[in-house]
Amino acid sequence: YYCVDEWTGFGGLSTDDRRWLREQEESLLARVEVALAVSPRLAARFRQLQPNTFVLECGADAEHFAPSRALRLRPHPGVATLPRPRICYVGQVDDRLDQDLLVELATTRPRWQFVFAGRTARGTDTRRLEALHNVHLLGYQPYEDLPSVLRDADACIA
Repeated sequence: YYCVDEWTGFGGLSTDDRRWLREQEESLLARVEVALAVSPRLAARFRQLQPNTFVLECGADAEHFAPSRALRLRPHPGVATLPRPRICYVGQVDDRLDQDLLVELATTRPRWQFVFAGRTARGTDTRRLEALHNVHLLGYQPYEDLPSVLRDADACIA
């Protein structure tokens, strides 16, 4: 079992949904031979049920995202024509993003362009972000295109 997130931590889940997810995960941990977790905290919890648990933290393909490589790529059409500065985010748009903070930033910095490249999770309401002229939700972008999204970013947020 390779766990890339704390699934019960997503917003919009009822107490019953969280309980069901935790029960399913615990059942799986009792049956698998090895568990991999992206964080030490997850691994510590998993080891209570599966002693053969290891931490395998998230990483990035440094060569794929190398600035020298990105500069040889064609600028991404969703970013290239935007005025600067451009603040980019690559990843799923979901309840883990502090939309109150992002709306405040975009509102108080109307000349800054906020670019989000990634799927919007089902049930995530992005209408407040979409309503702002300087927020650009590009949606899903293929992995091959992500370096061109970041190519002309002035800053990135995680």
